[in-house]
Amino acid sequence: MGPVYARDELREALCPWCIASEEAATRFDAMFSDDYSLLQANVGPDVVTEVTRRTPGFCGWQQEAWLVHCRNACAFHGDAEVDELLTEEARTQLAGVDGVPEDRWVQFIESYRPGGNPAVYVYQCLVCGAQRFQLDFT
Repeated sequence: MGPVYARDELREALCPWCIASEEAATRFDAMFSDDYSLLQANVGPDVVTEVTRRTPGFCGWQQEAWLVHCRNACAFHGDAEVDELLTEEARTQLAGVDGVPEDRWVQFIESYRPGGNPAVYVYQCLVCGAQRFQLDFT
């Protein structure tokens, strides 16, 4: 299940093999993820096409933004597990201007539940293998 951005509303299920082959995107003039974050990251057009037209999207609280690392789209792995958030790498990535304030990090970890609000999505870089995290609030 995931979003489909198409000219017409689709009421039928799409076969994952038809998504992977780009047949569904071509047939319905559809995209499965927004391309804005990929275009902003200046990845190649082949990467944009792979993510938006040949990869199932995901539903989030806000507009999804596909993460990029090493100038390539990362693999989406869904909701982060609590143990994945206990690393310094996760803490560093999720802190900052729109992230979790340092003084509330322990409270955030104690109250976080995969699939809840806020959501934390985990990606993996296809080039170097690094985990990347994305925070998503209602």
